[in-house]
Amino acid sequence: MSLMIRCNVTGLTTYIFSEGEQYVGEWKNGKPNGQGTYTSLNGAQYVGEFKNGNYDGQGTYTFPDGEIQSGTWSDGKFIEEKVHSLC
Repeated sequence: MSLMIRCNVTGLTTYIFSEGEQYVGEWKNGKPNGQGTYTSLNGAQYVGEFKNGNYDGQGTYTFPDGEIQSGTWSDGKFIEEKVHSLC
């Protein structure tokens, strides 16, 4: 998953892609970088950290059916589930 636009946007912004997907958050050099939320047309949503247009760092992906995948992402791929403590 990599998001990029063809202009040099930097700062906080809302961007709606031509297909209707939406990104709200921090941008640097035309790509999501920092904290943000990406929402797809099918209702899936990622909330967390981005780097160079990819999910990267801590984040939560919610699938259209409500299933949640939360943890560490690297270069757009889920790599480690977040462990929740009951204490």
